[in-house]
Amino acid sequence: IEIAKDKAYTSSSFGFPTAQWTTIFKSMPHLEQGFSNRERLIPFGGGMPIFEKGIKIGAIGVSGGTEEEDIICAKYAITKIGLENE
Repeated sequence: IEIAKDKAYTSSSFGFPTAQWTTIFKSMPHLEQGFSNRERLIPFGGGMPIFEKGIKIGAIGVSGGTEEEDIICAKYAITKIGLENE
């Protein structure tokens, strides 16, 4: 549960899905050294920001499956409550 909460925290803090960190670290490897040791930063999929009418109102974190399964579940949950993940 802590990983799921930290995925939500990471996504809410930065305003984009946690899976995006993989791309960021590939294009700017120096950031990985600094950010990868930050408490609560989860740099893999399953954390999604939640938007309503284009305004970020929170985030969700899902953990327990594969990265792909966590992403699917997070997107589904956001859609199911009638909000947006982008």
